[in-house]
Amino acid sequence: AHETESRDSLDEETVQSSHIKKLRSASPADIHRYRDERRPFIGAIQQACAMMEAGAAFETACSEFVKLDGAIRCFVLGGDGGQIGPELAGDFAPAPQGMNISDMIERVNGDWSRRDFFRRAMREPEAVQVTRRYASLSGYAHCVTFSMAARIDAKPVVICGDVDWSTHARIH
Repeated sequence: AHETESRDSLDEETVQSSHIKKLRSASPADIHRYRDERRPFIGAIQQACAMMEAGAAFETACSEFVKLDGAIRCFVLGGDGGQIGPELAGDFAPAPQGMNISDMIERVNGDWSRRDFFRRAMREPEAVQVTRRYASLSGYAHCVTFSMAARIDAKPVVICGDVDWSTHARIH
């Protein structure tokens, strides 16, 4: 019964992740661990969205996210997928493990509209989106992006936070 409840509760999750399908066949312990490991980042992105919608400055709204272990950066995308303003670096961001290609690319005014984390956030603004681990252009081999849509000054935006998931050794 506990196993069925754990899997069924995934349908009510306010987090959308590419891992949800995989978790449907996972044990209750794996489902619980998945949620626990991501909960601080999910909460921090939700808080950042709520604060920015209430009028807080980006740096203030994202201050809790960038304090979390492994947080690389937070950034804001406009409704068209273009980055708005500079990113906010993590307080204790780990060093990239690979070549940082993003130094060759202008990230401010960059276009993220084709990225899944942006498109899903725009389609489902009430849910935090969580990517699988991927190799980022900024040199992180195990990057996970948390994103959520918000409305700032009546305009749609997506608040994003990148995490170096290699700092979370227990996470698969």
